[in-house]
Amino acid sequence: MQFEVTESLQGSLSLMQLLGPAGILELQLELSSVARDGYYFRLKDGDFHFELKYEDGIFELKRNGYSVKFEGINGKQEGIYHTTVFGWGTNWIAAGANGDIRRIDTPPTAIPNSIHRYAKKKCLLPNESFTTVESFREKVLDCFYSIQDKIQETKSYDGFWNTVKGSNGKIESKNPKDETQIQSVIHSLLFDQMMINSIEVVPEYHNGSGSLDFCLLAQIDDSGIEKIAVEFKRAHSTKLIHGIDTQLPCYMQTIKATYGIYGVFWFKGDSFDKPLNYEDKNAIDYFLNDLRSKSIKPEHRNVNVVIMDLHWKKPASNA
Repeated sequence: MQFEVTESLQGSLSLMQLLGPAGILELQLELSSVARDGYYFRLKDGDFHFELKYEDGIFELKRNGYSVKFEGINGKQEGIYHTTVFGWGTNWIAAGANGDIRRIDTPPTAIPNSIHRYAKKKCLLPNESFTTVESFREKVLDCFYSIQDKIQETKSYDGFWNTVKGSNGKIESKNPKDETQIQSVIHSLLFDQMMINSIEVVPEYHNGSGSLDFCLLAQIDDSGIEKIAVEFKRAHSTKLIHGIDTQLPCYMQTIKATYGIYGVFWFKGDSFDKPLNYEDKNAIDYFLNDLRSKSIKPEHRNVNVVIMDLHWKKPASNA
C-alpha cells in the first residue's frame, strides 16, 4: 500500500479523509508559485489507484483509469490565489470552480479493505510526541474521520437522536440531540484514540472569548505544546455561519492555536428535513469551504471542515 501527500498538503489532508463514500478537497494556490509539476496525493494498492496531479497547468483527478481534468488558470480568483475544488463519490469524480464543474461517471468503486485496515491500524499506533505540528494535525484529522467510519460500520446512529416510541413500541418521532449531548458522545469516541497518541482532549475549554467545544493539546518535538481548536455545530443550526466565520477564528486567536477544525453534524434524511437550503452533505461541505476560502482572516487558511453524517435510515423491516 502506497500513500503519498505533497508537502503543501501535509497536515491538511489525511488518509482517512479519502476513504469515505464521498468527499471534497479544495485547493487554494498561487499558481505563479507552482514551480514544478507533480502529485498532490497518490493512493495505490494492487489494482486500485486514486491520485491528483498537476501537469502543464492542468489538474487531473484520476481513479482506476477514469480521469477528470480542469485548467488551473480557470480556478476561482481571489487576489493572487486560484481556488479549485475536487470531489468524488462511489460512482463519480469531479473537478471545477466558479460553477464550472467537470464531472464524469465511473463504475461503482469501493476502497479496498486492505487500505481501510491499514488506515485504522495507523490511527491506533501508540505515539509519544509529534515531529511537526502538521503531523499532529494529520493524526487528529484521521481520528475524526475514523469516527464517521466507526459509526457507519456499527450503524450506531441512534446515539445521536432523541427517539419517542408509542405504547406499541413503534417509533413516533425522532429528533437530533442538542450539541452538548452530541459532544459527549464524540468525546467518548475520540478519547481512546487520542490517549494512545498522547493527545489531551479538553472538552468545553474555557477561554477569554467564551467556551470552546474541544481543545486538543500535544507535545511537538523541539517546539513544545501545540493546540488545535475544535468547534461543532449542527448543520441546521441558525449559528452555522457564525460558528465558522467568527467563533472558531476568535477562539484560535485567543488560545494561540495554529489549526482549527469545524465539525458539522448532518442529520437530514428520512426522518429529518433540515437544513432546507442544502440538498446533501456535499453541498454544505462545499459552501463552508467556499466561505472559508473567501475569508481575509488568516486563521481560515488553517481550518478543516469535517462533516459527520448522522442521518438515520429506517430499517428495511420498517420502511
